[in-house]
Amino acid sequence: MAKKINRIVIQIDVTRDELGEIVVSEMADLTIGADEYPEFESRKGIPITLTPTQETAIINHIKNVVLPQAELNK
Repeated sequence: MAKKINRIVIQIDVTRDELGEIVVSEMADLTIGADEYPEFESRKGIPITLTPTQETAIINHIKNVVLPQAELNK
């Protein structure tokens, strides 16, 4: 029975540490099914390991895009 990924939901959690630095963690929630039984699916959460470059890109996105929009909409 061949498994396939039907859906991926990604969650990026952003917090600040005791020094005020932004800390990023990422999780993916996979919905997995099988071609033979499309009505049955299972879900599995996995942690995502970020490289320093990826983490920096996400932090820059948070600072330059997300936070300014959040400030406008609070």
